[in-house]
Amino acid sequence: MNQNPTCCAIVPNLGVVPITLSAMLALDRISAALLRDLDAVTAELRRGAKFDLLFVDVDVLGGAPEVSIALARLRRNYPEIAVIVLSGGIEDAFRPPIEAGYDVALQIPVSEAALDLARIQARVNRSLRRFPTAPGGAEAKLVVSHPKVTGVH
Repeated sequence: MNQNPTCCAIVPNLGVVPITLSAMLALDRISAALLRDLDAVTAELRRGAKFDLLFVDVDVLGGAPEVSIALARLRRNYPEIAVIVLSGGIEDAFRPPIEAGYDVALQIPVSEAALDLARIQARVNRSLRRFPTAPGGAEAKLVVSHPKVTGVH
């Protein structure tokens, strides 16, 4: 079990986004490991690290097509980790399609309100996708309503 209520990984470790994001998370006492790429995340997990959340800046890593294969492999091996992708070229998506390969998408720049909602919703989405049926065989359903959240620097 993590010593912190939440421990997350932020990929990559370059630029202003991971520094700003880790500072925003620190306000809520969430520790963040800044790692260079998804292979580094996998290496840390193999060494025993526990991450509840993974933030991936797809723009810096070369875009969604380049990231999707490595992210799919990581998801297959560590399905318990909730994944939040970040990009300047997407809109916030708190219920992306299952085939998207992530649990929440956030547009950069990220506001504190969007980050707070994303942290909660990513865990809910991950749970629903890992365990799609409720006790007794009933299909689990979730309806989320949220106002449009705009980013701030």
